[in-house]
Amino acid sequence: MAVDVGHVGASQISGPSIENFATGGFGTFPWQDNGSAGWTIDSNERYSGTRSARAGVTAHGTSSVLEVTLTIPEPGDLSFWRKVSSETYYDYLRFYIDDTLHGQWTGEVDWGQESFTIPSGSHTFRWQYDKDPMGARGADTAWLDEIVFPLQNQTNPPTITQIDPAPNAAISTGQLDVEVTFSAAVVGVDASDLVLSLSL
Repeated sequence: MAVDVGHVGASQISGPSIENFATGGFGTFPWQDNGSAGWTIDSNERYSGTRSARAGVTAHGTSSVLEVTLTIPEPGDLSFWRKVSSETYYDYLRFYIDDTLHGQWTGEVDWGQESFTIPSGSHTFRWQYDKDPMGARGADTAWLDEIVFPLQNQTNPPTITQIDPAPNAAISTGQLDVEVTFSAAVVGVDASDLVLSLSL
C-alpha cells in the first residue's frame, strides 16, 4: 500500500472569491444591507446562473445600499456584472471603494462587466442605487451578478514542508486491515484542507 499526501491549490483554500447569489441569500460574504430599502435576491433577471442581487424599492430622494468589507491579501482585480433600468441622468447605480466613487450608471443599461484594480489591505466595496427627489422610469432598479473579489494569494500557495511517513512510503503488513497514521507540517493552509490519497 502506498500513502500519498497532497494539498489543494491556492484557488481552493482561500475561501470563496465569487458571489453569484446562488445560495438564494447574502450569507457567502459579510454583506451589510443599508439604506432605506434592502437589496433582494432576483431569480428572474440575472447575468448567469440562477439568481442576481436587485436593489430594493426605495422612495424618492433615498438610496438602497449593499456593501461588504474584505481584507485583500495582494493587489488584484475586482470585477462584477451590472444592469440598470432607471430614469436617465436622475437615478443611478453607483460603485464606491472606501467611500470613493469609481463608477456610475443610469438609464437603460444592459448587462456589462466592470473591473477595478484593488490594492492589498482592508477595503469596503459599496453598490448604491440612488433616486432623485422625483420621477421614475423603467424597472427603477439595478442588478448585480458574478462579483469576483481578489481574495486568492497566487504568489504564496500553501506548501507541505514535512511528512512522516514520506509520500509514497511503502507499508507492508500481513494483516488484512492496517491503520496508517501520518503527520505533516503545513504552511499556508489549515490541516483540514489536506487531501489524503491512498492507493492499494
